[in-house]
Amino acid sequence: MHILITGASGFIGQHIMAACLEEGHRVTACVRNPDWVKRYYPDVHTITADFTRDHDTETWLSRLHSIDAVVNCIGIIKEHSKQTFEYLHTKAPCALFKACDIAKVRKVIQISALGADDTASSEYHLSKKAADECLSQRALDWTILMPSIVYGHGAKSMAFFKALAALPLTPLVDTGNQPIQPVHIDDLCHAVIKALHTNHLHTNQLSHKRIDVVGPAPVTMRALYTTLKTWLGMKHAIFVSLPYAVSLFAARVTGFMGNTPLTHETVQMLKKGNTGNVAPFIEATGITPRPFEQTIMKTPP
Repeated sequence: MHILITGASGFIGQHIMAACLEEGHRVTACVRNPDWVKRYYPDVHTITADFTRDHDTETWLSRLHSIDAVVNCIGIIKEHSKQTFEYLHTKAPCALFKACDIAKVRKVIQISALGADDTASSEYHLSKKAADECLSQRALDWTILMPSIVYGHGAKSMAFFKALAALPLTPLVDTGNQPIQPVHIDDLCHAVIKALHTNHLHTNQLSHKRIDVVGPAPVTMRALYTTLKTWLGMKHAIFVSLPYAVSLFAARVTGFMGNTPLTHETVQMLKKGNTGNVAPFIEATGITPRPFEQTIMKTPP
């Protein structure tokens, strides 16, 4: 199968590309800067794309010649200059999905986000939800995978949490009892491979479905940091609880100071929590997601 992967140089895209290649698929990597792909995967064909402006169907149609399947991994957690949620999460993917419909691409997989549903309130989730709606209205064989926080080698979000856990005093938003349901990158990749192998002409549980991709059980932010501290060899877990308003202010300040995933919007999302129902994921894929605590402990710090 010839698979076009958008955002193939990002954390999730890299791992999905590697998984597809391992399965023997032919991959075309659609990225902003192809140098990274060429350095590590010299045999992979690349297409240079600018997701901040590639919002017309014709541009994407020209890239779909001989493509059997598309996996959209474009995603940012923080806006920067022209890299906005609207451009990268909604406009570029919607143009791509329309082109896939016209080109009769056999399978389209959208890597969305847990929380991009009818309860969405953040711009991040709303922009993902808008693209999901664009895809679901198309006459395509589609699957929308909605992962929680994804961890594994190279995960920037987990590296940020690890840095906070390494502090003598780790800050918490309020009490730190917000539940999240981290999922390992390998479990997400396996789900993508399963979805690629389905065909909507036959009965299956992945075509035309939105699936929460989550770990087996929720963990609180406090528990996550405690696990990370143990993983780092720290004997004591000491926390400082920051009121929500203070956390928002700190996020605004650090957001201006550097390249950190912490923004006022991510704090709002953390306050809300991020959990899903794992049962449909297990039923649809046959994958039993690995638990965070045991998995992270087996990973070198």
